Amino acid sequence: MVNCCGLVTVKNEPVPLKQVEVQVQVQGHVASVSSTLQYENKEERPLEAIFVFPLEGDAALCHFSAKIGETEVVAELQEKQK
Repeated sequence: MVNCCGLVTVKNEPVPLKQVEVQVQVQGHVASVSSTLQYENKEERPLEAIFVFPLEGDAALCHFSAKIGETEVVAELQEKQK
């Protein structure tokens, strides 16, 4: 079980966070937050990792993508299970 947030290896070890950029737009009572997190693999081999980012119960995720080298992977979002 993962005990932290961010990018962690399958052995539950954190991958070093190199840079963070956050953009916020507020309209009325709604805030849209976009975060760009840059991680650095200091290992000599590719890592298998899991991205963990806890959200409050009333938060919504609208888009998620990861860029690995020159390849961008876009997640397919699904409705929250009740």
